[in-house]
Amino acid sequence: MDYTSATLALMAILVATPVIAQDSFQNKKYELDRIVTEIMRCADIHSLSLAIVSLDKSFLHVKGYGTYESSGKRQLDHTSTFCIGGATQAFTAVLLARLLEHNQNVTWNTPIQDILGRRIVLPEYYMSQHLNLKDILAMRSGLAGMDIVPVAKPYSAEKLVSNLRYTPRVAGFRDKFVYNEVLFSLINDVVKVLGGGSWHDLIKEHILTPLNMTSTIVLGPQYPTDRNFVKGHVYYNKTSFTLEKDNYSGLELVASAASLCTTAEDMYKWLLFLLNNGQTDNKVLIRKDALEATYMAIQSRGLDGDPVTQGYRQPQIPVSYSRDYNSLGWINGYYRGYSFVSQDGSIPGYQSLTTVLPSSKLAVYIAFTGDPDGKRFAAKVLLNILGIDTFLESKSFFNLSSACSVLDRLYMTTLKRDDRFKDIRRTGNSPPQALEDYAGLFKNYAYGDVHVKFNDTGDNALTLQYGIALYRLEPTNKENTFQLFVQGRILNYITNAEWYKDNQRTFAEFSSDSENDDQKFNTVAIHGFDKHHVPEFKINARPPHYDDSADYSRCSASILVAWQWSILFLCSLVCIR
Repeated sequence: MDYTSATLALMAILVATPVIAQDSFQNKKYELDRIVTEIMRCADIHSLSLAIVSLDKSFLHVKGYGTYESSGKRQLDHTSTFCIGGATQAFTAVLLARLLEHNQNVTWNTPIQDILGRRIVLPEYYMSQHLNLKDILAMRSGLAGMDIVPVAKPYSAEKLVSNLRYTPRVAGFRDKFVYNEVLFSLINDVVKVLGGGSWHDLIKEHILTPLNMTSTIVLGPQYPTDRNFVKGHVYYNKTSFTLEKDNYSGLELVASAASLCTTAEDMYKWLLFLLNNGQTDNKVLIRKDALEATYMAIQSRGLDGDPVTQGYRQPQIPVSYSRDYNSLGWINGYYRGYSFVSQDGSIPGYQSLTTVLPSSKLAVYIAFTGDPDGKRFAAKVLLNILGIDTFLESKSFFNLSSACSVLDRLYMTTLKRDDRFKDIRRTGNSPPQALEDYAGLFKNYAYGDVHVKFNDTGDNALTLQYGIALYRLEPTNKENTFQLFVQGRILNYITNAEWYKDNQRTFAEFSSDSENDDQKFNTVAIHGFDKHHVPEFKINARPPHYDDSADYSRCSASILVAWQWSILFLCSLVCIR
């Protein structure tokens, strides 16, 4: 059902709805808008997009709040475009479900290398042989996410696929949830095999066009120029700063994981499609059972106490909003005893969260601009809860007067500072060793190259180039350790913007091994490039060992069998004589 026909259908029902009920809906919208505006004020959000759909209540609310620029006057509306980051994964999962319907010999459990018809090489042999779509979408590979790679874009998409064999392992295969977008580079190849086109073309052909989501776009190398596009922003010393297109070019490496941008109007069509069990305009786009398969819980998200991982639970919050399991592109949880699927997104300058309650025929979508700090995470959860409570006919645990205090309490439970380097600080003093000794081309087979240069900018300082990011190295009170600060406009936010500076400080720690006789450093470990792993870059680096022990065991077994047959043959000759 497209937007126009769906709206007409809802209007037809509303016309038949008693005037008292219509007045009640208007009151709900009015009260909801007031609380949304109050939460925006408390969380310092100046641009927000919202869509709420309740089929059981025949209710639709799509709206933009605030302005396009923090100091601007042009008001947003339901056609304003926001980027949704990781929520893209739910679209990719539905696209894959649709492609699998047309490829009966392939399932979610089919190994990726069998789908691609070529060998893929990952850090261990068993994983290479058995990694499937479920493992990638439910994020249970156990491989480090290499968080900096889709940001700094150190190499091409093809090189990323090739480098996956060197990805550091931070957990056992299928043992635990580890967020990883770089493996979606394999999904880009899978959809090409199954659908005969690129992910960009197929997501449009199979999802966006049938749902008439005409305003939804892909963020990446081709930056939107539409006047309705809301630019992402971050904060520097409480002042909003707009992020320009060059900051997003790395998203093309993981397009199927994080690159969609959309409007409240288009998200309404997406939510309606989900609530109608895969139907649109009275046509079945995807079978109900195929859609529901994407909702099946696969991987526990763990119990680390972090609301971003597991949601808010009592006593953190009066009514739990849990995030218990990863499914195929979704996160499974519960609210007031109702099961839901959700997906949130967080890319530089944008935050989003969608919650779908299939059994209640209710869905809520929120997107806004800003940093990924704890207060804004709490805000997007509260706004989803607000939309759900409004149409579950449940008395909400907060209202207009208490919204900000509840938000602040949740923020304090989410607030986590990076204390690993709390005692390290910039000194402004020169290190004891000559700066030239830190220079060199350092290599890591998974992450790519970092190039440390001395006096490259003419001011007798050290700089470090990694992909499109150029850092300046500032000496600290820890020996041979420098704090990194991005220079120039591109990616400046990752070390200088307010939240990133406080929570994701980046350090380069230099060292040399005993084989190094010339006093120069041949290793640099960079803290802050990945959440779960500290990559080391080396001069004259050697490729990490690839665990192909299964191959060796197979060869050893073959040799043993051959040896046994040889003995038997020799024995038979002796017996004949």
